[in-house]
Amino acid sequence: MAHDLSSLDTAHTGPIHAAQLDHFGRHLATASEDQVVRIWAILDVEVRRPVAQLIGHTAPVLAVSWSHPKFGPLLASGGEDRKVLVWRGPPLEESEKESESAWGLAYSHEVQGEALAVSFGPWEYGLQLAVASSDGQVSVYSLRDESQAQAQSQILRRATAGSSPLLGPSLPPVTLPGSGGEGSGAAGSAIAGDNSLAGVAGAAPAATSGAEEATSSGRWQVENFIAHQGGCFCLCWAPAASPVTESSAGAAAGGGERRKSVVLQPRRLVTGGADQQVRIWRHDVQTNSWADSHHFPGDAHSAWIRDVAWRPNAGIPANTIASCAEDGTVVIWTQAMVGQPWEMKDKKELHGAAAWQGSRAGTG
Repeated sequence: MAHDLSSLDTAHTGPIHAAQLDHFGRHLATASEDQVVRIWAILDVEVRRPVAQLIGHTAPVLAVSWSHPKFGPLLASGGEDRKVLVWRGPPLEESEKESESAWGLAYSHEVQGEALAVSFGPWEYGLQLAVASSDGQVSVYSLRDESQAQAQSQILRRATAGSSPLLGPSLPPVTLPGSGGEGSGAAGSAIAGDNSLAGVAGAAPAATSGAEEATSSGRWQVENFIAHQGGCFCLCWAPAASPVTESSAGAAAGGGERRKSVVLQPRRLVTGGADQQVRIWRHDVQTNSWADSHHFPGDAHSAWIRDVAWRPNAGIPANTIASCAEDGTVVIWTQAMVGQPWEMKDKKELHGAAAWQGSRAGTG
């Protein structure tokens, strides 16, 4: 059944660089050349209401990303002014009566280059935000309570040792204002500059390459690593959990049943950059650092990589990544299951046009 498209006058005074709906499709955030982030409430197909005009950037805003709702309404933005800003909105139950004054700045940090892409990570890892910068660096921000950090570390260490931990009850949530909790974490060097943290509390583990900002409400940690020479233009988180099929002892003997379980994977990111490379990065819990896990063939694209998209978990162990570049090529990479080799499944060319952005549906 066909539906008519509807348009929205966002009230921006410059080109729109990014737009993203929240987890429930109830709010739309837009980022523009006019240095402003705007939020709209989507009440119906034809009914949209302006909610907030977020002013904090001093240059064009290039990217926005919503967090998972379990952390509350949080929106990250990044721009040419090298600022990474995290905005906090009212609780979900108050969203119907929210006003512009209900939104405020929760965190501010400056990266070394222009913040070209921002993306909140899977909720299973706690509150995680990855940022791609024009200097080729990726910054990963973490804010979690201590119990969650310890639980995740224990799970991942067992996985590294070769066991197959099941993803049981959800990990303890991040402590947000008004919830009565307060996090603590290991000591670290303070971030230089005018950084602020207001209204978000938690703790994060120590990093090999990075810094930690201590505030009255918790610690926000930053991990940095160089991903691409000449600039990192895009990134995407891998699904946190991977389904696997295990055989019981009886099944191995031919008389039992096979059962399915879900394994929590280490944090992984796929990135693309000016070096025409697509790479996978994996966080090593033993060394507490990010390592280059896989290089895709360098001849797949012949221009800057503009976007990458990792297919959400669809209940099967296979992994799929799409990458697109300014030369008009779109490549689909597949992996039968974790640990198996990656292969190029398909390659398309947009003749006479550059491929700037790609995305996956939430269902995979």
